[in-house]
Amino acid sequence: MLREKRTGSVATVLCDSGDRHPNTYYDPDWHDRNHVDTAPREETITRFLGTGFWLDPGILPTAAIADRPTIWDNV
Repeated sequence: MLREKRTGSVATVLCDSGDRHPNTYYDPDWHDRNHVDTAPREETITRFLGTGFWLDPGILPTAAIADRPTIWDNV
């Protein structure tokens, strides 16, 4: 941004363990009462952990990334 003489912001997201949220984050009944469906994101996260690619459901068919290198290829 500096090189392009632009202004803006940089945001950092820090995750926590969720241990402060036992009655919400870790409570399946709370999820049900609040219509929280984690299934689509679980697939996205599992794919990310296996391939290194973050793809929201429906953006690309899985075949489109099948032959791409992953972040683990050089480990």
